[in-house]
Amino acid sequence: ISLDYRLAPEHPFPAALDDAFATYEYALNVGYTPDKIIFVGDSAGGGLALALGLKLRDQGMRLPKAIVTMSAWTDLAAEGESYLRNRHLDPLLGDKSQPLDVYAYVRNNDIFNPYISPAYGEYHDFTDLMMHVGSYEVLESDTITVAKRAYRAGNKVDVTIYNGMFHVFQLAFGLIPEAKKAWKEIKSFIAMEFSGEQQ
Repeated sequence: ISLDYRLAPEHPFPAALDDAFATYEYALNVGYTPDKIIFVGDSAGGGLALALGLKLRDQGMRLPKAIVTMSAWTDLAAEGESYLRNRHLDPLLGDKSQPLDVYAYVRNNDIFNPYISPAYGEYHDFTDLMMHVGSYEVLESDTITVAKRAYRAGNKVDVTIYNGMFHVFQLAFGLIPEAKKAWKEIKSFIAMEFSGEQQ
């Protein structure tokens, strides 16, 4: 299922999260069980996948088998150290790029709300995670922060930081070796999750 969720500025928070929640309910209603569902998201979609997981957990619903994120945007307050360290390196979201319009999505809501910025969430009773990010990204800290929180809460977390890579480099597919390696890693992770074997 590919989710075409509503976007800011026309549809600020919580429209995207509501759409994601409704899509998960739809998948359950048509017969998919949570152990046969894996969320996969990149950039804002990666943050949304994590936010949905937190909301499901908080509402006492079963979580999907796992969540895979690529360059997830999880800290809309931009407090991670990579926002400074990588601002001259990131070709897509760094100094010479168009700034992300955070408040078009957040509006008057609390930017530290974990459903908006999953970097500030608690990850007890969560699901398995695979997280990819490039070392040149301003969002590198967004992935590392969530990964540490989830790991410390006792969850299975598989993180790869791809050296010298840019935001959502996986979209290059087979054009660069790192993208090819990343998709093989994701394929292996999904196969392991659905087979029930431990990595």
